[in-house]
Amino acid sequence: MKNIISIIVILLVLSLGVTVYLLKPKEVQFNNLEFEQNIKEFTKNSKIIDANFDHNQALDVADFAISKGIKIPKILINFDTHSDITLNEDVVPLGADVDNWINEYLAIYPEADEVYWVIPKEEDDRIDLRMFFGENKSRDLPYNTMFYGNSIKEDMRMKFLFTPLSKKSYTQEVLVDPKTGKLNEFAQNLSITKVLFNPEIKYKKVKITTCTEETLPDFDGKEVFLSIDADYISNSGFDTPGKFINDKNYKQIEQALFKMVKTIKDKNIRPQVINLTLSPQYLPEDDHNQLIDFYNKIFRISGKQDAVSTYSRKYKI
Repeated sequence: MKNIISIIVILLVLSLGVTVYLLKPKEVQFNNLEFEQNIKEFTKNSKIIDANFDHNQALDVADFAISKGIKIPKILINFDTHSDITLNEDVVPLGADVDNWINEYLAIYPEADEVYWVIPKEEDDRIDLRMFFGENKSRDLPYNTMFYGNSIKEDMRMKFLFTPLSKKSYTQEVLVDPKTGKLNEFAQNLSITKVLFNPEIKYKKVKITTCTEETLPDFDGKEVFLSIDADYISNSGFDTPGKFINDKNYKQIEQALFKMVKTIKDKNIRPQVINLTLSPQYLPEDDHNQLIDFYNKIFRISGKQDAVSTYSRKYKI
């Protein structure tokens, strides 16, 4: 009997060892020259590049672009752990914060009517986070809440459980009050519509697509405002701001940067305006320098100067 138990234990240990080996991430070798060439390629059409601390300062970048005669592109692509969009909240003219700057962006720039929120695949890989992403928020309709893929539709948890965003992107149509930036998903249900929308307001229609790098579409020939938040790369937002339990190490950050840059190049994203945000409150301090170095590399390779020197927006949360 003891021999049988010993054999079973050995088999379990060996099985665990094989599983751990298979799950262990393979180290990816990158060609630094290719990395730099990819940066040069995706920045070649850029008229403005700016690096800043707080993500709502992307609005200062947009204002600066307009002051230079640059039209705000129709499409905003936001690489970010957080949506930076809130539902059912007046943002204008109070002034946007880092968690709702896209509300103001959509309200005050008429041309912008399409958003692609690119989330880290690490979020999409975790079943609990996919379930959270799909939680129904209809009970919160009278209150402001963060935008996810869930706002009013029923049974979305099961949808995201079996269909991760890395397999299929998710698109929603929202209506934005251009005077206040209040944003809600369009609802077929009349009772919900009466709660969410004022028939006297002429709302702006906006399409929001949530995806990962794997399901980001091709943007060949399209004008784009590209925004990158460093927490997309570093801590991936699982517990930010806070304990940073899921902090990537130096090599993992490097690999994530190379992958993101290659995605941007391969998806033919050639932005007219690029916003680079550090978001220091949302990533471990020991990651700051590496990400600042990355942003500086973009300036060096592109030959562009940091566009904005002073900002009217700041972190308020």
